[in-house]
Amino acid sequence: MSHLDSTSRPSTPAAGRPTTGTLGQPRAADRRPPRFLALAAGAFAVVVGCRLVGLDLAHLPGATAGLGWQSGDGRESGRQRVVLWGDSMAAEAAGPFTEALQANGADVLVRTFGGTAICDWLTDIDGQLRDWAPTTAVLAFSGNVLSSCMQGRDMVDAYSRDASVAADRLAAAGVDVVFAVAPPRWDQPVAADGTTDLEQIWRSVVATVLARLTARAPAGGATGEAPGRIEVFRAGLAVTDAGRWAERLPCRLGERCGPDGTVVVRGPDGTHFCPVAVPAMTACPVDSPGATRYGQALAQAAAAFRNDDATDEAGFEASEPAADSEN
Repeated sequence: MSHLDSTSRPSTPAAGRPTTGTLGQPRAADRRPPRFLALAAGAFAVVVGCRLVGLDLAHLPGATAGLGWQSGDGRESGRQRVVLWGDSMAAEAAGPFTEALQANGADVLVRTFGGTAICDWLTDIDGQLRDWAPTTAVLAFSGNVLSSCMQGRDMVDAYSRDASVAADRLAAAGVDVVFAVAPPRWDQPVAADGTTDLEQIWRSVVATVLARLTARAPAGGATGEAPGRIEVFRAGLAVTDAGRWAERLPCRLGERCGPDGTVVVRGPDGTHFCPVAVPAMTACPVDSPGATRYGQALAQAAAAFRNDDATDEAGFEASEPAADSEN
């Protein structure tokens, strides 16, 4: 893999680069089916062309590595209970996410699977509200449209509607909700201010849902407690150059730097974090600074609610050099 600077990107897509099936329009020459899906053991999914079908997300085992795991039973008095719902980028970051929150005294439940969209998880959201009683939910999706529940739907409308449904159900039950802004793919359009189309969807949804909840139950949610707060958190800033795709970024404290003082934060497919090419849904065999940064950013967003100081601006710099990083 060539050593590109923080603002460059591959001139041609790598073999199998998944440039279709996500929000943001790739160039016409790149519109081909992705190579997908090396499934983890215990999953029940079939890919037909570009469709992800037959995935029984509502019954994913909570302790299955790669699909989801939990710490604590979710009901200890006074403990923050955080659920992460998301796709493959969230799955890559789930380990650092869990470790950071556990260190902060939280119980964690991870519900992630590659290629999924919000609509895949709506039934599971209802189930976890009933069975695990979370206090905080982090929704980390990057715009996949592979699932059967996305077929025949306009991408923007589908994500807007499904995000609204998820946020409404969670917040009405008193759960604080974070919509995490994922980092863009290498070929994804980014506005001059560093925002993506998906971030604009999240912000519109948050404004609409908050207004609806306030009008519906200003003194309490569906469970008799105050409605949860809803925030947009730009977690992708941790692995981008001010919101724009970057293969490498300056090292942070504790990271193993290259000779040029940078680390690889995005993989050769231009989407994921693992610095080396791996089959889909496969654990990265080497250190993945991008996954660690993204997971810690997601955890920061969740932890902010516990401390009553939630904010939609993460405080993560797009690049943060560290003078004492390890070479």
